[in-house]
Amino acid sequence: MINEPDSEQGNGRWLLALAAIVLLDRLILLSIFGFSYVGSDDLTFWQGAADYSNGIFHEPYFYGQNYNFMLEAMVAVPLLWCGVPYHIALPLCSSAMAVFPFFFFAATLHRKGRHVEAGAALLVLVALPVQYGMLTSVSRGFISGLFFSSLLVIPLLKPD
Repeated sequence: MINEPDSEQGNGRWLLALAAIVLLDRLILLSIFGFSYVGSDDLTFWQGAADYSNGIFHEPYFYGQNYNFMLEAMVAVPLLWCGVPYHIALPLCSSAMAVFPFFFFAATLHRKGRHVEAGAALLVLVALPVQYGMLTSVSRGFISGLFFSSLLVIPLLKPD
């Protein structure tokens, strides 16, 4: 008798393979675009990250961006402390925060036994145009909005 893998285990492996494809896609995009090109907002975020990593915290919107707070700069501080250069640390953090909602939805759906929907949540990242990946690899204020909006799914999980 041949031992077949449990269907839950098979679904988990399928989802992990899909997550690896998504992460590989994002790493390729970062290496070709995100780590190479710098915009004016990036330099502002770099300055904020430099200040945060040295314990200097100004009032909100100090850096002239009254539409934005610098969550990406705050998240990048541990990488800066480890010696990762700014042009790598900030795009890496921005990208991680931009893909977090999709991975969070996929993990939540997988835990609920909705394996096809979990895979679909990850496939959205691969199906989006490359411009979305480029836009979300650059430090911008809307990335923190994407990150926090994904947490709004938590009340939907237990509608009591």
